[in-house]
Amino acid sequence: MGTDVGLDKYDSYQVKKYRHINNMPGSISSDILTCIYEDRYNKLWIGTYDGLNLYESSRDNFRVFKNIRGDNKSLNSNCITGMVEDKKGILWIVTDGCCLNKWDPVNHSFTRFQFELLRDGLSVRPSRMAAVDSKGYIWIGSISSGITRFDPETGLFTKFNDPTEGFSTYSYKSLFIDKQDKIWIATDGIGFFSYDPSTNKFEHFGFEGKGKGTNLNFVLDIIPEDDRFLLLAVDQGGINRFDKVTKTFDYIMYDNSNTDGLNNNGIWCFHRDRQGILWIGTSGGGINYYNPQKERFNLFTHNSNNPKSLSYNFCSSLYEDHEGLIWIGTDGGGVNVYDPKTGKFEIYKNEPSNPNSISGNVIRGFAEDKDHNMWIGTWESGLNRFNRKTGKFTRYMPDEDNPYSISNKTIWNLFIDHNNTLWISIYNIGIDVFDINKGVIKRYRPDPEKPGSISSSNSWFFFEDTENNMWICTQSGLNLFDKPSDSFKVLHFPDNDIGSFFRDKKGYLWVGSSTKGMFMCDKDGTILKTYDVSNILPNNRIHAITQDNKGDIWISSNFGLSRLNTDIQSIRTYTKEDGLQGDQFYQQSFLKTRAGEFYFGGYSGLNSFFPDSLKDNDFIPHVYITDFQIFNKPVVYAVPGAQFQTHISEAKEIKLNWDQSVFSFSFAAINFTHPKKNQYAYIMERFEKDWNYTDASRRYVTYTNLDPGEYTFRVRATNNDGVWNDEGTSLKIIILPPWWKTIWFKIAAPSLILFVIFLFFRSRVRQLKNQKILLEKTVELKTAELNELNTSKDKFFSIIAHDLKNPFNTIIGFSEMMKESMRLNDIGTFYEYSVMINTAAVQTLRLLENLLEWANSQRGKLIFTPILINLNEIIKDEFSIAEEMAMSKNIELTSDVDNSLMIFADKNMIRAILRNLISNAVKFTSRGGKVSVGAKNRQKIVEISVSDNGIGMSDETISKLFRLDANLSTRGTENEKGTGLGLYLCREFVDKHGGRIWVESKPGAGSTFKLTLPYSNGSQ
Repeated sequence: MGTDVGLDKYDSYQVKKYRHINNMPGSISSDILTCIYEDRYNKLWIGTYDGLNLYESSRDNFRVFKNIRGDNKSLNSNCITGMVEDKKGILWIVTDGCCLNKWDPVNHSFTRFQFELLRDGLSVRPSRMAAVDSKGYIWIGSISSGITRFDPETGLFTKFNDPTEGFSTYSYKSLFIDKQDKIWIATDGIGFFSYDPSTNKFEHFGFEGKGKGTNLNFVLDIIPEDDRFLLLAVDQGGINRFDKVTKTFDYIMYDNSNTDGLNNNGIWCFHRDRQGILWIGTSGGGINYYNPQKERFNLFTHNSNNPKSLSYNFCSSLYEDHEGLIWIGTDGGGVNVYDPKTGKFEIYKNEPSNPNSISGNVIRGFAEDKDHNMWIGTWESGLNRFNRKTGKFTRYMPDEDNPYSISNKTIWNLFIDHNNTLWISIYNIGIDVFDINKGVIKRYRPDPEKPGSISSSNSWFFFEDTENNMWICTQSGLNLFDKPSDSFKVLHFPDNDIGSFFRDKKGYLWVGSSTKGMFMCDKDGTILKTYDVSNILPNNRIHAITQDNKGDIWISSNFGLSRLNTDIQSIRTYTKEDGLQGDQFYQQSFLKTRAGEFYFGGYSGLNSFFPDSLKDNDFIPHVYITDFQIFNKPVVYAVPGAQFQTHISEAKEIKLNWDQSVFSFSFAAINFTHPKKNQYAYIMERFEKDWNYTDASRRYVTYTNLDPGEYTFRVRATNNDGVWNDEGTSLKIIILPPWWKTIWFKIAAPSLILFVIFLFFRSRVRQLKNQKILLEKTVELKTAELNELNTSKDKFFSIIAHDLKNPFNTIIGFSEMMKESMRLNDIGTFYEYSVMINTAAVQTLRLLENLLEWANSQRGKLIFTPILINLNEIIKDEFSIAEEMAMSKNIELTSDVDNSLMIFADKNMIRAILRNLISNAVKFTSRGGKVSVGAKNRQKIVEISVSDNGIGMSDETISKLFRLDANLSTRGTENEKGTGLGLYLCREFVDKHGGRIWVESKPGAGSTFKLTLPYSNGSQ
């Protein structure tokens, strides 16, 4: 469907939209469409304001052809105004540059044939500007006056025109050529024309309306209804129906009271599909369509604009009189008498001021006596007799003073038997038997105490069979009247509210109930078969039962009309979608005429039909797989690198990976006649054994976890009348195995395993030999290392013992001297000795702390627990510990570390590192010196430095730092003692953080110890 906002595709269920997208390869070239053409090769061409598009169904996108400046093999213009195929199958494209373009499918190019030099500037409308006659000539509706004939064999153009017929005005033209090669011309401004090549004469039909011309002058399209009638699309004039024989017009217009008519008078274009459905494009009303398949039933409804139509939609009773007139009782619109020959209604309604009019407008039943008087029962308005000769109604009402009067004004039904006696069902009272000359001669009432009495006060329906037996449907069973005994035999059923009855040609009884469906019974009332929703019926509420001339049983219910074939026990149900007045009919509102025509009434009108004329839709719908999803997501087609290059609707085979384990298909049968009634069957061969059946509401299936292998997915479908497309469509599906289940892997794997075992054995032997050699060398090496380590430890412990001995000697010596000072009461000397002892004790404690930490580190007992630490706070703590030592030498301790700098480190270890480096710096700095701590953020690490302006170190000394085997117990500037163990610990602790430590120093120029640690920006 082409619009001025894009192209739409409708599959009878849903619409897919195609829109132009800038810079998107494969999108349609423009959203303003002018024409659509399907060639004999089933290729779909779309003409637009901006280019010609070829739909590529396998890729579900478009190939675009446009005018290329300087290329005479391209289109003459991008605005496409018509397309047609000649007798040889060559496609010709008309452009608004008044040029005919011949398509070359081999070279994908065009040959131009200019037929006019005029460029119009008119607004292009959807049109059929070209058509082909039986001789192979191409006729073109030129923009200027007249029409042009083109001979594809010679390439010559011939112009035909008749200025006297009004062809001098510029306009776009649409052409249709009939079987006699007569050319019919629609114009968008000067009306409707014809041209007969055999006489070389034009004819203009005018646009004055009134059956003599089109009702407006903007005629945009032409399509044949049949060989005699043409349908013309008239903008704002609806559909004009032209009779080629009488040259007269009928006008099909929008009528707001007709819900089944046009919804808009702006008709622009037509299309008739393969099913014969006429699609009508409008300018504002969307798409209208006319489906002849829906006209199976004549439909009579009330039309407020037509006083001769049915007076009221609710049809409650029906009767055929001796003249073949159909009497229709309505539930509020009086009596309608329909003449099938003329198609006209005569209406009788109550006139309050006219006593000779019918007594009421709610009609419940009809009967005709032998004198051809019509008897009419009404609801709450009594009984009426209609005299045909006088045209007057006589009323019969209850009268307490008249023993022959009817019992009540509320009549449900009535019937005249073979004796010309009228049986009247009085609602909620019983039956009055009425002699048409005397009045009521008998009254039947239910009496539980009286055997043989009528079973209910409500009698719904009277039926007299061919043996003159009177059957009466009541609210409490089926009653058979026995005239000799003047009594009733009652037949009971699972539901005793019996609303309908029929005795067929074979004598079987058909009994319709209110809630339990329909019962087929023997002559004595024995139930032979029950028909209900559990087996065959669409609804259990049965309103009427009758039989056609073929012997099929017809049933009206709360769900349409059903035809039951008792020979094969099949049923066909018709609903509102088939053209019925509605799905719900009214009780006993039915009629079979003497000619075999059926009438059924309901709440929304009246239907009539001949059962033999009902033909099923024999169109076999094409079936397509319309959508394919993997893990509930639509797949992508025809893009570089895509797994699927062909659209699923055109694909014959697809391959899936083993892990694409959940996939779904959607499918559709293209049938535009009641598509909701289509039925579907599908199967995955080699996975399922039986077909799965579904309806139009569930046109999809999902499969999960199919084993690798080859499968075939098949779909079949019916049309709305159950005609199957047994071939349907199929798709081969190959599910690839995982690599470890492929044949090549199964062959290669054992060989590979044996080869690996061989290589492993060979490698193992070689490895054992190498291990033996390596073990021997390792033992040698480890022995040497162990000897060296033992030597280093002996030396180390000798140093430690010597270093511990000196402080203890100091403490012992000074303590002896302190005793002497106490004896001599020399307080000053005593205090001096106590300070010296304290200093020696602190040095010994620090030595022991380093020794303990080193020992724990060597035994693996020192647990590394890094956390976020504020570096500045740690430095402050260590400064407070070293402060006394620094003050004693008048050394300044400074830090330029940012207060917010965080590091990721073990708190105890970083304290030990800083403590040793700061104490060493104080130790080797002279009085009045300076020790400073700094830190720099270098991306992911922090570089910490401890600097002094002390004595510095030589390169030889630096090379021995951080080693356990080097005796670097160097005295400080004031003879402070050390072991060198502190720097060794610093190195080990820095290593645990993944950092490194080094020193920059020269003799007399001070030293700077630097180390790196992980940096934290607070996000860890």
